[in-house]
Amino acid sequence: MEEEHIQIKVSEEDKPSSGQKAGIIIGAIVLVAAFVAAIIFLLNSEKTPVIRDIFVILLGFELFVIGITAVLLLFQTARLINMFQHEIKPVLEAANETMNTLRGTAVFMSDAFVEPVIKFNGYLASVKQALSMLKNITK
Repeated sequence: MEEEHIQIKVSEEDKPSSGQKAGIIIGAIVLVAAFVAAIIFLLNSEKTPVIRDIFVILLGFELFVIGITAVLLLFQTARLINMFQHEIKPVLEAANETMNTLRGTAVFMSDAFVEPVIKFNGYLASVKQALSMLKNITK
């Protein structure tokens, strides 16, 4: 067996540029700084209940948005199923009917044209062989 080696070349476009690397580093630093600031801010016990309430409100809003998105997804799924039943299924049935017609045409061509030609070639081959044998006998 011959082994094939696949080599994947990484183009210069796929490598992150120095600007992208700097953006990732700055983003990580900002994220860590925000995390530290949040911990320091939460150590102040007077602000913690207010922040908790704000997060509860935000989570409720997020739940509302997710619910609306789920309903929209349900409607889109129903439309997709309807499209499959009323648009794609008839196309597939027409393609299946075309294939059956093509199959019937191929069988007809085989019976009407190909089979007689093969039989005729067989007869010609037997006549040729018979003439060849007669030629050898007469020598």
